[in-house]
Amino acid sequence: MSSNHDDWPNVDEEISIDIHDLPHRSSNIEWWYCHCHLTGSNNQPYAIFASFFRTFDNHRSTPEQHQYLYALIWGIVDIKNQNYYSSSQLDRSSIERSLNGTELSKDLDKHLYMAYKEILNRNTIPLPDRLFSKECYVDLNKLYLNYDDNLFYKDESGNYCLSCHDPHQNLSFKLQMRPMKHPCRQQHHGIANHISPEESMFYYSMSRLECHGQIMIDNQSISVQGHSWYDHEFGGLIKYSTTNSNKTSYESQYKGWYWFGIQLDNHYEITFSHLIDCLTQKSADKSAIIIGPDNERWEYHDGDLIDLQPLNQWFSIRTGCVYSTKWKITIPTMQCELVLEAVIDNQELITFIARPSFYEGQFNVSGVFNNQHVQGHAFFECHRTNIKIFNCLDEFFKRISHIVLNNIETILPRQITSTQAFDLITLDTINLEIFSKIIISPLRDMIDRGGKAWRSFLCLLCIDCVNGNSQNYQHWLALAEIMHVGSLIIDDIQDQSAIRRGGPACHRMYGIAQAINAGTIAYFLPLPLLIARTPSLSDEIKLKIYETTFSTLRTAHIGQGLDIHGLDYLMNDCIETGNGLPLEQAILSIHRLKSGIPAGNLARMGALIGGGTIEQCDRLQEYVQSIGIAFQIIDDVLNLRGFENQTKQRGEDITAGKITYPIAKVMNSKYLKERSEREYVWQILQSKTNDKQTIDRLIDLFEQTNCLNDSISDARLLVDNAWLKLDSFLLDSFHKIILRAFGLYILERHY
Repeated sequence: MSSNHDDWPNVDEEISIDIHDLPHRSSNIEWWYCHCHLTGSNNQPYAIFASFFRTFDNHRSTPEQHQYLYALIWGIVDIKNQNYYSSSQLDRSSIERSLNGTELSKDLDKHLYMAYKEILNRNTIPLPDRLFSKECYVDLNKLYLNYDDNLFYKDESGNYCLSCHDPHQNLSFKLQMRPMKHPCRQQHHGIANHISPEESMFYYSMSRLECHGQIMIDNQSISVQGHSWYDHEFGGLIKYSTTNSNKTSYESQYKGWYWFGIQLDNHYEITFSHLIDCLTQKSADKSAIIIGPDNERWEYHDGDLIDLQPLNQWFSIRTGCVYSTKWKITIPTMQCELVLEAVIDNQELITFIARPSFYEGQFNVSGVFNNQHVQGHAFFECHRTNIKIFNCLDEFFKRISHIVLNNIETILPRQITSTQAFDLITLDTINLEIFSKIIISPLRDMIDRGGKAWRSFLCLLCIDCVNGNSQNYQHWLALAEIMHVGSLIIDDIQDQSAIRRGGPACHRMYGIAQAINAGTIAYFLPLPLLIARTPSLSDEIKLKIYETTFSTLRTAHIGQGLDIHGLDYLMNDCIETGNGLPLEQAILSIHRLKSGIPAGNLARMGALIGGGTIEQCDRLQEYVQSIGIAFQIIDDVLNLRGFENQTKQRGEDITAGKITYPIAKVMNSKYLKERSEREYVWQILQSKTNDKQTIDRLIDLFEQTNCLNDSISDARLLVDNAWLKLDSFLLDSFHKIILRAFGLYILERHY
């Protein structure tokens, strides 16, 4: 027996499934997993997977009485129609565990943590996960799992029976699986170290079972048959809360993995597993297990030169995660080289369990094995390799910015072809070199320096918040960023700014005339092309998008005109009376017109595309408008305090003689009681000084009055009030959490 687990198989004994299919009391975590490759009675291909989890609950357990947390994840892949359906359920105790434990706060950026807690404190979990409606049952004497009437059990004939249903999606399946191979030890002769050696797991598989049954999609019942795969894994270290605090190094030790379960048409199966250290992202272990037609077994590890190489990258705009959907596996000793490619790129499953997601899906396989051409099917799982993406929203938005840039490359490529140019301007006689020089290069030089691209992301996030699917509209990411950069180019000319995004402003590089032209065309360039690439939009929605776009341009130009005109005309009264409220209100009007309404209108576009109700569209527009205004208030504060990486000159607004929100605020007698102090501020602004010491002294004065912190508080109140109006109009979901977290994050930005 194992020295740590006396209910594990002996080292050299065959695995008795009558014993080891059952739950193991010594295990901290245990799961039963199946996947299936199927053909329907309609001659269409399908795939299915399901995982039943049981996790030891150290908060409620004692040595005498073990308590458990339960979870179920399953899905159906409709290959022909390119649809991926997934379902996930947790028990209610998971909420208490998350609120009382430390794993959630360790995993997440603080703003995400706050947003998650808001929902968990309502005693629910965010969609797409759902709570079990009744207690889960695990039989201790035979294989029988019943998780809310989702079943996995063995019948009297020794067949495995699997059935799952999701009434919210009109999805279900019911399958019977007959083993065709013996159980086989995986990884290191059955031992897997997902966490650490002392918390090792025992892992065995049945790599091929004959399978038949029924699936139900959109109330259509389809008979299916094919082959399936069964895994059972159990282990980990039991820790009672009375003797061992939950504040362990669990997260720092935990590993992510890439895993393939492959069934070849020559009746061989391969398990390829690559463990990754979550913190360093370095390889921790590789193993390949090969099962022959007669249950022969070969085991290979790092020293055997086995290799797993990604051949591409697929970005999820819904989570910011990146996954490879095409791989190459090499096992030299078996003269094996296989290429595996996803049947659908988007086989990402968003769940609270993984935070934010993992990848589980079917792949086609082709290549060489034993010098013979082979084909087959596989399931691929990628878990916790993106864990850092939600540790820090700065990193998340860097990833989003990268995705935005990739999409802009498809709209405004630096090396543009005649076809691409025609799509943009419907002319085929233009000189491409000149077109690139006067239009594309000025825009791309600004875009490629990389902003946070939050406007682009919020537009698509609002699609998801109203239960749409933003992945189908990823190309729309280009719209907001191209239009926004156009406005920045014009703004820099009008403000005479020298620096933009850490480099020379566009007009400093291309001259004022060309910069004006490039900035202006950016307002109109992308929208027709994006609509043409989205044939699913109805004429009604297209019309509303055009109306919203032109509303944005009108209000933004009015706001810019007011900004250029300035607020000097209000300063004399402000100095005399110490009443800065009219000045604050005037600044807020400009911020609303220039920043708030454009951002809010992008949110409205997303909600319209996603099929949101009028109320949802209105409330989302108002909330994101508040974010746009708050963003500008924070921008005004950062101009005085300094931006990260000096992307703008500190005190640039003072040099420009510009009245911004903190300056309007400080002119109130609450902050500067004496008329002479207010006059001093105005004199410096009117002088448009470049003197660093003078600028620093003025900023120090602002800090002493606390007007900068109070400006941030005003921005926070604006966003919080808008959120309170929106909250009840959106279902509690993962995407709602991101939206809420972004509102919190924007108030503490430093870039």
